Order: sequence, then C-alpha cells, then structure tokens
Amino acid sequence: MEAEWIRKSKEKYQQLFERLRKNAPKEGRYFIPRKYRDARDLYSKKAQKNEIIKSQIQYENEVYERMQNCIPEQIGKTLETIFENPNDDLCIHRTDYSLEQITQIMFQKGIPVRDTDYTSNLSKFKHFPTILEQIAVCSEYKNAKGCLLVRIPKNNQLPLYYKDHNFVPNLEQLFLLPEYIYGYVPVQDGVLKDVILNPNYVENHSYRVDDLYYDERLNPIEYQNEIEEQIGKSK
Repeated sequence: MEAEWIRKSKEKYQQLFERLRKNAPKEGRYFIPRKYRDARDLYSKKAQKNEIIKSQIQYENEVYERMQNCIPEQIGKTLETIFENPNDDLCIHRTDYSLEQITQIMFQKGIPVRDTDYTSNLSKFKHFPTILEQIAVCSEYKNAKGCLLVRIPKNNQLPLYYKDHNFVPNLEQLFLLPEYIYGYVPVQDGVLKDVILNPNYVENHSYRVDDLYYDERLNPIEYQNEIEEQIGKSK
C-alpha cells in the first residue's frame, strides 16, 4: 500500500510537473545518470524491508523518471558536480527573497536562522533526483522564488554561525555564514533558470573561534584545538 504522504505529494505536484515538462528546454536537456535510477542503493538491506522505506524508494525512483530531461543541461551538470563532492553535503534553503535581496543580503551576510541546528534551516536529501525535484517545486513552500545552494562540510567540525547586532535594531540575529552559500537557483513555473554563484563562497575555512557558533549537536570544546591548529596553519 502506498504511504499517505506519498499519495498527497503526487497529487500536490502533478500540475506543477505538467508545467515543468511543458516548459522544459527544447534542446540541451539534462540526462540524469542511470546510477541514480535505483534508490535502493541508499538504504541497507534491512531498511529496504520496512514498508515506509519501500514507499520512499518507490517514490524516489519515480522522481528519477519524472525529472529526466526536464532541466537545462548546464544547470543539471553543475548541481550534479556539487552533489558528488565527497567533502560536502549539498543542502537547499527555499526563499522568497528577490534576486537583489539574495545578492545584497544573503550572499553578503548569510542566511538568517532561528537556531544553531542546520537541519531545521536547510533541507538535505540523499537522492540527487529528489534535490532536483525539490528545487523545481520550491514555490509550494511559502511561495519561494528559488533555492540557495549550501555546502556543509561532512566532517561537521567547523563553526557555521555568527550573530549580527545591527541587522535588526535592538536584536541579535543569528546567521549561517555566507561563505557556505555556493549560489542561488531562481525558479519560475518549475523551471530552473540559472545557477548564480556567490562570490563570497569559499572551500577552505579559517576562523576566529571566539565569535562564531557551532551547530548545536556538536561539542565545540572537542574541536576547538583542531580549529585553532587550522587557523595557525593558515597564518
């Protein structure tokens, strides 16, 4: 039996995917590699016996077929390269900010967040075609106009946040550092229009530990010596 959440997801996205297919580029379409065709590879043999996981696998395999040849080739290849980077997790942040706000605020200051748990502020997916799908349907979330691409180091041993005392008067605003934001994908009617790179993104991070904040699931004391050692090497 198909899980209820999967049935509702299909109904919710059906019209949007019809527009996506209709608006797909006539030439230069992105072919999703066949290695992503079977989502069973993402789960252990034991997990695959779970009925909920079975439904998840079925849904993700359908996403592979649904998103095939639906987005521009260059955008698809760029996203695939980021996703396959062995050192980072590719996350997305849906936003209704205008392009000007993206480049002038988020690329410069970072992403305003509620707390120091990046999983409550970013979305991460194991299945690459599902990331493509979620970017395409981002408008279903608070009328988002696109998605920020955020690369979080897999070693997860680095501070991710800082506090800004001037963004909102008389209030400390927590931000995810802008150097983790790789770029932005504007979306119109389900069509991925571009990958706009953030000039402030960096791959190698060095910090002043005192004024930055770790993800709340980390023990900062455990990693402080390692971070300070990295800073020493960068001087």
